[in-house]
Amino acid sequence: VDLLATATDNVFIREMVVASLGNMLSPFIFVSLFQQINQTMASFFGQAGQVNIREASTAFVDATISIVKQILEQPPGSTVELALVDLETLTLYIMRYVSHLPLADPLVLRMKSKLCYMVDVLFLRAEVLSLSNANNFRNRLLEHMMEWTSDFARNSRDVGSPVWMVSIGEGGGDTPARPSDAQNRLFHDVDVACLSGIGSILHGFAIDHDEGGSGILIRNRESRPKSVEVCAQLFFKYFSFLSSILRRIK
Repeated sequence: VDLLATATDNVFIREMVVASLGNMLSPFIFVSLFQQINQTMASFFGQAGQVNIREASTAFVDATISIVKQILEQPPGSTVELALVDLETLTLYIMRYVSHLPLADPLVLRMKSKLCYMVDVLFLRAEVLSLSNANNFRNRLLEHMMEWTSDFARNSRDVGSPVWMVSIGEGGGDTPARPSDAQNRLFHDVDVACLSGIGSILHGFAIDHDEGGSGILIRNRESRPKSVEVCAQLFFKYFSFLSSILRRIK
């Protein structure tokens, strides 16, 4: 893990470390591995919760996504030890960090696609994981991923978001920038990946309202809805979101 955190400029070494940790590690070391990764990830956030963006940190997060996905894709018999791993905290660390990266950066868009597919695999293997607060976890992931789609990016651009501004001329003035064809393709890929991840997050669950005032939750179907009206509004919100994405990427 220390080598992964320091090998920022050497892509070959970083890829070799990722392959080793993701495919060649004994399951009995999973707990120690993820404890170290969680400790490193926690150092990317300040005491007030602010995200400290650095190139080395971003490379570490990108590598961690690959490692987690590769481990989750291993045969079921080799991942029993994952029940002892705090993947919930780690995934939220990754989500928070990635959500603060520049919106239209091609490398960030690829990272978001990869992270969505990691979440997809994570919930496909949910039976072997230990999630301390699964309802809140699903809801927080959903809110992050909805903000990664091209709809959100266009809305940000329309209000003059800095991520869609480029400097031109000797004066360095800013002007709104139209996304290139390559960026449009990457946003399309993110939309598809988000749909895949959101589908896994929502599979087998029903929308419910949290009476405690902490927001919405995704609760098991056995839970009785507390407010039909609020649940209907939330259903409409997510249905509209998914319908919009599906129409655009079909």
